[in-house]
Amino acid sequence: MTTTEKYWYSELFPKWLSENDPKFSIWRRKLMTGEFSQNDANFINLISSNIENRGGTVVKRYIADLSMATDIIVSSRQEKPLCIQITSLSEEFYQQKSDDWERTLRFWKIERGLFLSYNPSVNDFGNQIVNIVLYNSVHLKSGIYLKFNL
Repeated sequence: MTTTEKYWYSELFPKWLSENDPKFSIWRRKLMTGEFSQNDANFINLISSNIENRGGTVVKRYIADLSMATDIIVSSRQEKPLCIQITSLSEEFYQQKSDDWERTLRFWKIERGLFLSYNPSVNDFGNQIVNIVLYNSVHLKSGIYLKFNL
């Protein structure tokens, strides 16, 4: 198993099973009524492929996305998993969503997190995201929740 798979199966998933998920009723209803769709799934897959092509490992799980505000879990050469939320937001919603993201990570006792908001009209933002993710997978300290607005 990769570092990210070990982290998912030995830490995050057991936490989810043993805790009362405050978002469970919301995402359960959305899944059951067909309201849930990952509009950014193609972009997340592209970012994930680029990370893996550069030697990193990636895990994507619906539970992590819906309950833990984590689109992907990434690990690079240091084998330290990092939870990543990637979003395209306007400035007016950035602060609220990033605050909610940080509260969610703290609730689940996720040690390190990265919130990346990007502007899709900017050239090469995909490579910027991959570079930021891989760098912080190695260098971000425990207890830090870092936010980027690209």
